Amino acid sequence: MIFNHIKFSDFIIKDYHKRLAVLPKDYISFHIRNTDYKSDFSGFIEIHKEKMLSSPFFLASDNQNNIDTIKSEFGSNVYTFSKGSSNGFPLHFLEGKSEEYKKQNIIDNICDLLLLAGGKEIYYSQQCSGYSKLAVYLQNNQYLLVKIAPFESHD
Repeated sequence: MIFNHIKFSDFIIKDYHKRLAVLPKDYISFHIRNTDYKSDFSGFIEIHKEKMLSSPFFLASDNQNNIDTIKSEFGSNVYTFSKGSSNGFPLHFLEGKSEEYKKQNIIDNICDLLLLAGGKEIYYSQQCSGYSKLAVYLQNNQYLLVKIAPFESHD
């Protein structure tokens, strides 16, 4: 497994822990992929509405309109840090983007993956999303989170 051989840079680990510190201890995770892989956004929200109303949750999505809709409907229960695509293009579509944007995009995607995996439960909208499946794998193997994003970082 690749996670036995990789380590994230200290600046990514610091950013992840900074975001993690904002989240409540027992949060649940939602990943809504809705650019290149289309999801039934309304149906997904309807299925999980009760959980979203009753529990604080972390939201990762590639679609900024979906993020905005959820934030307006579920208010202070929603924790999200990354920007989604506002034009419908996938986040990995980087043509014409600045180097700073590309760097922040990578940081955001790694942090979101780790935060998704850290939730006590995880729900995702697109069954064929490898990103969602990787988050579930990490959630089921919590020791890997500690290994790849340890609490002590070195400057």
